[in-house]
Amino acid sequence: MACCKGRAVPLSFDHKPEDKSELGRIKKAGGFVARGRVNHALNISRSLGDLEFKRNRSLKAHEQMVTSTPDLISCKREGL
Repeated sequence: MACCKGRAVPLSFDHKPEDKSELGRIKKAGGFVARGRVNHALNISRSLGDLEFKRNRSLKAHEQMVTSTPDLISCKREGL
């Protein structure tokens, strides 16, 4: 969390396989989501490991079924 103009602002959020953007990437990479799991196995869509979901050599790292590429949220910091 960060404080921007007196309000708490989240700087991260969970990535669920069934989220619209995550599901789109997973399907484009040749995968599927069933019962909230990528290819019936993994219940997350962002991970540093899980290399079996990152083996499509024709795709960039951020396009793989499971990616470690973060979403960045920024907030301008003002002086103290």
